Amino acid sequence: MADEHRVAHDRDLTTHHFSTKGVAVLIRLLDRVEGAELVDAALADAGLPREYVTAESLSVSMEWQRRFQLALAGRLYQMVELPDHRHPFWQLWREGGHAAMSRAELQIMHDVMRAFPAPGLAYLSLPRMMGLYNKVTETHARSVDARTVCLTFEPGKSDHIDPALYWNIYGTLERLPSIWGLPDAELRELEGPFHPDHPSKRLVLEVHFEDPGARRRIQLAVVGVLGGVLGAAAGALLGDPLSTVFGAVAGLCLPWVAFERRWRREAEEGNLQKGKKLQEQVRAQDEHVQKLLDEERKLYRSALANQKLGAYLQSDLVAEIEENPEAVTTVGGRTVDAAVLFADLVGFTPRTESRAPEVVVDELNLYFAHIDPSFAAHGGVIDKRMGDGVMAVFTPESGEGPASVRARAVRCGLDLLRAVEACNEVLAERGSEPFAARVGIAAGPLVQGTMGSKVKYDYTVIGDVVNTAARLEGQARPGHLVVGADVVDELADGGVVPGRLVERRKVRVKGKREVLDVVELLPMDGAQLPR
Repeated sequence: MADEHRVAHDRDLTTHHFSTKGVAVLIRLLDRVEGAELVDAALADAGLPREYVTAESLSVSMEWQRRFQLALAGRLYQMVELPDHRHPFWQLWREGGHAAMSRAELQIMHDVMRAFPAPGLAYLSLPRMMGLYNKVTETHARSVDARTVCLTFEPGKSDHIDPALYWNIYGTLERLPSIWGLPDAELRELEGPFHPDHPSKRLVLEVHFEDPGARRRIQLAVVGVLGGVLGAAAGALLGDPLSTVFGAVAGLCLPWVAFERRWRREAEEGNLQKGKKLQEQVRAQDEHVQKLLDEERKLYRSALANQKLGAYLQSDLVAEIEENPEAVTTVGGRTVDAAVLFADLVGFTPRTESRAPEVVVDELNLYFAHIDPSFAAHGGVIDKRMGDGVMAVFTPESGEGPASVRARAVRCGLDLLRAVEACNEVLAERGSEPFAARVGIAAGPLVQGTMGSKVKYDYTVIGDVVNTAARLEGQARPGHLVVGADVVDELADGGVVPGRLVERRKVRVKGKREVLDVVELLPMDGAQLPR
């Protein structure tokens, strides 16, 4: 499975209508005929990358097929609409059908199909095989005689058979006898979407192909003639005219009788059993391939779901689940020495009153897009968002001490304030007012773990440190960061204070009896925003 192209795409383009395994044959043909650069440009126009449409077992929709056809017609013939079915453009799909029957494309299936005693059995197996790659067309097959099969193609999920599918079917059916080294089959259209006298939504084709047994009979005739000549010569040597005639007749008939009986017995017994056995093998192979395709689609959907859930859940929680997915979710937690950061926008609620909701959401997402990389850069995990507010947690990594954890949190808060300045430059270009953020940080022991019930779990942190960080954020001036003085003192002892000290003061906050000693910081190179 190719994980590198397992990304979310427009579902209108990836509905399970056609297998990419079949599409890949056409793409490889187009690369050879028109060049990979043109094909890549058409694929980009159609909305899916090469890595997706040439994958082993993904899917594309009828809508993607239509977009790709339009893109290719525009680049090859400067057309804005798809041409008539007789236009040379559609012969690319006919050639794609030819290519699909080559040993290079069929690979092991080439030898499996060649083991059939004649093309007829392969044609009769087409409905099952086609069903693996085409989910929008129903196919039926019936034998007319030893060298003729009638195939019917009914539009299922679509209301018509388009020119691309029409010509691809033609190319596939024509070239199938080449597997046995036989010439192309002759097709007679009984009715179809483009038939001048018998127009129909379905396509009915009578396929006439050469019988490998006919070649055997020709070989037998040659052997018989040679035998007749030799028999006549033997009779002539005896000098008896009757012996000459008898020798000629015997020479002609005996090989025919001997070999014809042998071949007929093989055809009626051995080949029949072989054909049945091969049909059973193909049926089992089809079921196995279908099972693999179903499993592949489940894995693909699961990978997409995990990718999306990863954007909602905390990264350390995702890592823990991936490492031990069988673990039962239990309520509880563990004590860690960590730091908590709260960030909030000043005056955001009044700002929302003067703007349309969609503008508010757009500007808020712009803000998050600028500040979120700061958390990733410093190992902070976004625990939750509360409107315009953000709470992030910094826990010790393997072997990391408390001072290092606190330093990461402070650097993250200062980087966040710088990121707001960059966000304001974008807002200024839009003619919008700037944002003013403030940050509060506290550090110490807290409990991290799963809280809640089976109705809904939260993986979060609780403790006095969380409440203190939230209160300190409210003490910060716009564009500033407030942190406990003990944290700054610890950083100073290490020789590094990452921000510019603005003020050290005592504050009293709600819910705390004692007065807190705090320090207010600005980024070293940051400009103070309007208050």
